[in-house]
Formats: sequence, C-alpha cells, structure tokens
Amino acid sequence: MIKPGDVILGDIDGVVVVPRDITYEVLVRAEEIRANEIKSFGRVAEGQTVQQVTDKGGYF
Repeated sequence: MIKPGDVILGDIDGVVVVPRDITYEVLVRAEEIRANEIKSFGRVAEGQTVQQVTDKGGYF
C-alpha cells in the first residue's frame, strides 16, 4: 500500500515504491550498487572475463 511520504520512481522498466521510513537506506544501497557497476563495467572494458570480474566482487 502506498502511503503519504513514500517515494515513487518510474522509468521504462517499471515503477517502484520506497516506503518513507527506509528511503535513506535504499538510497545508500543504490549508490553502493551503482559504484560497483561502474567498476565492473570498467573491468569488462579492459577485457576481463566474467569470472575475473566476479572474483573481484563485481556482479552482473
């Protein structure tokens, strides 16, 4: 159920509702995931294999 103060985000892939009381934690985790993606994409661009990327803490 959506409540006043909840954060609603949507794009071409869908919509997500983040309850107000956990919004900060969700934002922090999203930033961590994005930073990891940037590292992983860089490793792929360098020619590393999926195994090498995941061994270094990346994921796909």
